[in-house]
Amino acid sequence: MGMQKASPRTVAVPPPRARDRLGIVFALGVIAFAIMIVGLRSYEILDYRREEIRQSEAEVVSLVDVLERYVSQATTLLNYHTNPVVNAVRQSSGLDDPKLAWDRLLRAGTDALILDLDVLDPKGNVVRSSNPRLLGGIYKDQALLSRSAVTDGTIYGNPSFCSDCPNPYVVNSARRLRNSEGQTVGVLVLRTNPANLQRLAGTLGSSFGGNGRILTENGTVLVNEPQGTTGGTTPADDGLLPIDRLDKSGRTVVLPWDHNPDSLVAYKFLPGHGLFAMFARSKSAILADWQGALRQSIYSSIVILIVCGGGAGAFMRMLLLRARAEERVSSRSAELESIQSSARISGLRWYPEYDNLVPTTGTLDVLGLRRGGGSYKVKDLIANFANEEAQALWDALRDCAATGAEHRIELTVKKGPGQLSSPTYAFTTFRHEGSSPGKPQSGHHVFVVCQDITEWQETRTQHAHLLKMDAVGQITGGVAHDFNNLLVIILGNIEAISEEFPEDDPRHALLEVTLGAALQARQLTTRLLAFARKQPLQPTSVDVTALVENMRSLLKRTIGEHVVLAFDQEPGMRPWNVKADRSQLEFAILNLVINARDALGPGGNITIRVRNRVVDSAGLVGQDDLEPGEYVDIMVEDNGSGMSEEVASRAIEPYFTTKAPGAGSGLGLSQVYGFVKQSGGHFRIHSEEGKGTLIHLYLPRARATDEAAVHYDHDGGFEFGHETILVVEDDEAVRAHIDRVLTILGYKVLSRIDGPSALKLVEEGVAFDLLLTDVMLPGGLSGVQIAQKVKQMRPGMPVLYVSGYAKDMIDAAGRTTADIHFLQKPFLRGELGRKVKTALESSEVGLEVGRGPRNLF
Repeated sequence: MGMQKASPRTVAVPPPRARDRLGIVFALGVIAFAIMIVGLRSYEILDYRREEIRQSEAEVVSLVDVLERYVSQATTLLNYHTNPVVNAVRQSSGLDDPKLAWDRLLRAGTDALILDLDVLDPKGNVVRSSNPRLLGGIYKDQALLSRSAVTDGTIYGNPSFCSDCPNPYVVNSARRLRNSEGQTVGVLVLRTNPANLQRLAGTLGSSFGGNGRILTENGTVLVNEPQGTTGGTTPADDGLLPIDRLDKSGRTVVLPWDHNPDSLVAYKFLPGHGLFAMFARSKSAILADWQGALRQSIYSSIVILIVCGGGAGAFMRMLLLRARAEERVSSRSAELESIQSSARISGLRWYPEYDNLVPTTGTLDVLGLRRGGGSYKVKDLIANFANEEAQALWDALRDCAATGAEHRIELTVKKGPGQLSSPTYAFTTFRHEGSSPGKPQSGHHVFVVCQDITEWQETRTQHAHLLKMDAVGQITGGVAHDFNNLLVIILGNIEAISEEFPEDDPRHALLEVTLGAALQARQLTTRLLAFARKQPLQPTSVDVTALVENMRSLLKRTIGEHVVLAFDQEPGMRPWNVKADRSQLEFAILNLVINARDALGPGGNITIRVRNRVVDSAGLVGQDDLEPGEYVDIMVEDNGSGMSEEVASRAIEPYFTTKAPGAGSGLGLSQVYGFVKQSGGHFRIHSEEGKGTLIHLYLPRARATDEAAVHYDHDGGFEFGHETILVVEDDEAVRAHIDRVLTILGYKVLSRIDGPSALKLVEEGVAFDLLLTDVMLPGGLSGVQIAQKVKQMRPGMPVLYVSGYAKDMIDAAGRTTADIHFLQKPFLRGELGRKVKTALESSEVGLEVGRGPRNLF
């Protein structure tokens, strides 16, 4: 008996009853019946629409025929007026026959319809005209003359503008003139008033809700009504009538319904006149009746669906309401868990009375708490952190439990064996003043929100690194830029003074040493600008062997005497030159050697090898989009500690470093990698722990057409000239030096300190042949902006930019824009002369346009 009493509470929830299932089936049947009725009504409406379209297609065809008949009638009328002229010429020997009474013939042929008559010889010259002002001119529409010279019919051409006519545009047509022997001796050109054709097309367009057009064969509009436009040209992609894709067989063509979103179009080519007759009827007018029927059908369908489906839907909604509520609760729970997982948020409840720690779902895996199914203590949580951090978390928990104060602390988990990094968490504590779910007698407790902020912490650290490196770059670039201005004066004065002493004078030798030191200072500023990323990439043909040899002393001083540096070159094989930026390649090799030194212990070996490589489909093709071709492989190898596979895979990531804090920025290899990829090459790392590291730089081989690296010569080779140069430079000493060098080279110099004063000189009309400007200037205008304004006022003016660095002139790939002339500060006199000569020789030459015959039409 006891079991029978307990059974109602243990039995499972019964399935939906049979009548509920029948109710759902009935409701679905009612909805299906309503949909069937609506479907049948929709089919009738669609069939009605098709019939309306068929009737409209027949109407536009008829309207095109009406336009064709009117064109034929208008042509017959024109022929009637011009037949006396045509017949008179046919009975004569030619246009110069004295028997022809041209004044009478031309005057008789003009009336309100024909405004002017012109007689042209075969070359298009106007020899007779009812308008004396046009005599001696050349007819512009040669296509009309060519077509009319091969047929006896009236051919229509492009309209022309008429300032003293009733209609601003007149229609031009032409008839062939033949003499008594049947030879073509000229063309009779008629200029007629299109008002009658416009009135007809406008009447048809207004009556049938459309647009009538008459166009020439090349798309020029003769009549366009009711818009009232004449003389424009129909573009090839015209929405109504695409001229370049029309049928010229002479049959009436109706374009597909979907051809134009607004109109139904029909057209016909009139080969005897060289014209298109077209009529476009508005789709809204065509479908007006159908749209009324459609609205009525929609209203009736809505009523049917509301009546039949409303009750069924309400019935089904009542049956499914509980299921939907359960689904909503389940979905929101899953959503909350997904949000917590994505945000890497978990939680714990700590009951201080029992020191009981209850984690939420996922917290065990996040915080590394052991799974055992039992309760956890605070010591199980704080054991994951260092002593000081663990004490801070314990103090925050106790204070929150005692006073209710909220705390937020960030803690980093202790590193395990072999771990490179460990996660960081943010803990926020709150005191809950009630019972927790499932524990009505639990009392107050502390709720701890735990969020994994490892990625955010790394991003914040990287951002701080970026700000630091950007500040260093700004300072370095600014110092190098200012020092470049000083070097301009130093180099210029050394060159000038050295000419005062003969080569056998000991003082000349001292100046040579000083010049060499200044050139080394120039290389130093170039490297500083490259580090600051304010130096444009200037790929040249670089001899890698010579470059490494020149760097040998620098590299040895950098790595110290305890490291052995070797340069290994394959016997009997001369490495090719590479196409790369010389200063950036030096920086890359120096960076790799420094990294290799840091990986060595108290002693060790670093070897630099250079080999030629031919890459085909069996080589590196497919890796990082490397194309087949010829490359130079620059290898830097050390026998140091090496890297694990995981570390090597991340070595080129920006800010990734295994060095101690402050010992490295983590940007070295990423900068080298970016330079190599930017130069069209490939970067590879081979490393094993305890055996060392080998890094490959694959750079493309330089071709014979590639410009060789600049060698600094100061022993002559100056380029002289005589042109006038406008110099814009804000530094007074640099400006004076440039003026003096250009004057020595034979140029005339106009100097200005900033953009406004230079532009004022241009506006005053002062002539000059070249603009030489610094890029960074005071006065609110940079050198690039000055050049743009000068070229607007004087197109084709050559420009030579001169700057310590030219950040504004570097494109997204880091290279100087190809179509500009640029001279890097500091420079020698010979370099300045050659750049000026090159810029002058590239200036655009204007073409003088001669005067031709008068254009009368």
